Amino acid sequence: MVPTYGREEVLCETLRSLLGLDLQGCEITVVDQNARHEPLTHDYLSSIAGRIRLLQQSPSLPRARNAGWRAAAGDIVLYLDDDVIPHPGLIEAHCRAYDNPAVGGVAGRVRTIGFPAPEVPASRSRWPVVGWLFFNLAQTVPAEVATARGCNMSFRRALLEELRGFDERYAPSPYRNESDFCFRVRQRGYRLVFVPEAAVDHLMHETGGVRGGGRDESLRPEHHVDNFRFFWTHISWHHRPLTLLAFLAQELLTRRARSAARGWRQNAAVLTLFARGLCLGYRSARSGPWPSR
Repeated sequence: MVPTYGREEVLCETLRSLLGLDLQGCEITVVDQNARHEPLTHDYLSSIAGRIRLLQQSPSLPRARNAGWRAAAGDIVLYLDDDVIPHPGLIEAHCRAYDNPAVGGVAGRVRTIGFPAPEVPASRSRWPVVGWLFFNLAQTVPAEVATARGCNMSFRRALLEELRGFDERYAPSPYRNESDFCFRVRQRGYRLVFVPEAAVDHLMHETGGVRGGGRDESLRPEHHVDNFRFFWTHISWHHRPLTLLAFLAQELLTRRARSAARGWRQNAAVLTLFARGLCLGYRSARSGPWPSR
């Protein structure tokens, strides 16, 4: 299942690569959140109309993900971004993990093009309480994990239906939305496993995508509201102080933050939005969890 927004040539590249895999017993659903496409993209999508299911909707990643699983006929729903190149064996590796009935979801390996891809676990992932925030999705060591990355993850369709899918109260360009669902999967008693053989190259295309491509996410107010909706919903009270510090470090000290090359005024704006999101996220979380069936 591939949600797409604002992508043209790279979407076509993703679909060509996906259609080149062994798709026996599989179907491809593209949830298109664009009002229109460039002529070349339109022509390509028309040429493969018999090989994919194309759904149309307004921009919202949580709604797109939910539309995908509701349309799916299979027992397993695999989510991929519209700017990834799948490795051979991707689908088979995801499916094999579900031979274990305790597994509810799979996090696949993600190699982000243009960034280091260390194959060993990150030392920070062993930190107590907050280590899950720093799990290295490029590693080649299988593991049990707390969350998955939306560009390469899969779940049992029955579980998606039971939990009513992804929380659509998150912003159309959501933050922590997939983590919210992964935490709910684990709360149901299922395991979430990292399978390095289920791998993609993530192109991180500069344009398109629900987050606007290239914009500093930390300067988006809704980024912080979503972050703290997740925080107040899923982080237990005795883990909140350390998690709050880790969230702050992610906004100011990580590679993503450093690459934004902010000045002090922008960092001050990030701190203001962070504090505001802490309050607004609390209000949002008080409305209760996304209702299960």
